[in-house]
Amino acid sequence: MSAVFQIADESVSDAALQAFAEYGALDVVHPYMREILHNLTNRMGIPSLLLDVKPPLGSRLRN
Repeated sequence: MSAVFQIADESVSDAALQAFAEYGALDVVHPYMREILHNLTNRMGIPSLLLDVKPPLGSRLRN
C-alpha cells in the first residue's frame, strides 16, 4: 500500500517535507488504511482485520 502527496506551494523547504514524511504522513494515511483493511477483509467473508486507532502525534511526542 502506498500514498502519494502533492504540494501546491513550491516554497516548502526540504526540511519541512522531511519532517512531514517522518512524523505527519502516517497520521494522515492511517485512518484510510484502517478502513480499507477492515472493509476488504469483511467483503472477503473472513474475520475483519481491524488496526488499532493510532494516537495523535502530539501525545506521542510528549512521552
